[in-house]
Amino acid sequence: MKNRIIEIIDSHENEITDIARKIWENPEAGYKEVFASGLQSQFLKENGFMIKAAEGIDTAFIAEYGSGEPVIGFLGEYDALEGQSQKVSA
Repeated sequence: MKNRIIEIIDSHENEITDIARKIWENPEAGYKEVFASGLQSQFLKENGFMIKAAEGIDTAFIAEYGSGEPVIGFLGEYDALEGQSQKVSA
C-alpha cells in the first residue's frame, strides 16, 4: 500500500508542485483562502475524490476517496501570515 501511495503522488508531482507554486504566489489570509482551497478541491475532484463543504468555514472542505479502511486524514494549512516574507529560501 505504501509503495502504491508513493507511485500515485509521484505520478502527479508536476501538478502538485504547480498548485503549491500558485498558492505561494497568491497568498491569502486565514479564512479567506478562496483561491487556494479552490485549486486544491478542483484537483482532487478531477482525480476522483468526492468533495464536501466543511461546516462553519467557507474555505474548508472534506475530500473522500474510496471506502473502508484504512481511513487517512490530512489537515492542510495554506493561509498566509500577514507581515511575513514571501521570499523563496531555505
